Amino acid sequence: MLHLSYGTASVFHVLAETVDGQPQGGVVRFPLTFASGILRGRFHPVDGQLYVVGIKGWSTTGNRDGCFQRVRYTGKPVHTVREMRVTSAGVDLAFTNPLDPEWAGNAENYSAQAWNYRYTEKYGSPDFSVADPKKQGRDAVEIKAARVSSDGTRVTLEIPGIRPVMQMSIRFRVRAADGSKVAEEIHSTIHKVPK
Repeated sequence: MLHLSYGTASVFHVLAETVDGQPQGGVVRFPLTFASGILRGRFHPVDGQLYVVGIKGWSTTGNRDGCFQRVRYTGKPVHTVREMRVTSAGVDLAFTNPLDPEWAGNAENYSAQAWNYRYTEKYGSPDFSVADPKKQGRDAVEIKAARVSSDGTRVTLEIPGIRPVMQMSIRFRVRAADGSKVAEEIHSTIHKVPK
């Protein structure tokens, strides 16, 4: 599933999951920037490529009044997260290609924050601490360990005390097994933590 962002003129991969009947998940941005705020996208039934259209009428990072653009696969390896699962002990990330175990297994190459919003009659909300809901700001989230699967395609992040949160951001800078840099940020919502 893809999310098209008018505001950031970009496309995100939706990392959806369901825990005990409750949908939740996150998004990770594809390394693409479009000329205008993306509103619609379709995969062509003949060539299988993604075509997007956009406009610039209000707040967007796109700089053109409109666009019609194609996204096509070049045949080169794509190094990105393909799946995210919340576990009772943290977060499990699956990647499209094997990672370098030394880089991917180093917890210092990952960082995370968590925060909530406050529902009010006003538009938007500042970030609020999960630990202290009266305090504005974000909480640092401890990543105690990063464990890499034997095939190098999965990383399990051990996050002590993981709990439901409106927003969690996980950033990482690792390398793929072929030496390519893999630096991404996942934004997710956790409604339920499996037992």
